[in-house]
Amino acid sequence: MLSHSTVGQKTYQSQLQRIYGDEMNMFVNQRPKDIDPLLLSPRQASRALAISERTLFTLTKSGAVPHIRIGKLVRYSVDSLKKYIERAGKASQDSQE
Repeated sequence: MLSHSTVGQKTYQSQLQRIYGDEMNMFVNQRPKDIDPLLLSPRQASRALAISERTLFTLTKSGAVPHIRIGKLVRYSVDSLKKYIERAGKASQDSQE
């Protein structure tokens, strides 16, 4: 069963659709596809690094991986993650020599 607010929202959307037609679809639920994110969530960052979120948290807490706080949110800069990978790669090569 649909709630009253859901019915009202669907009625409103159908009225907008009648008035604006296909032009309305350009703006509804559209996300820019040509813009890459500058900041990643912990889940996205851990997937990008191919490590677990727990490992990412440990690296973040130790200061090895820089992070940004926005209120309560923790985000990771794509550029800082790339720099971390470079540093980790160099450290790994140095330890093998």
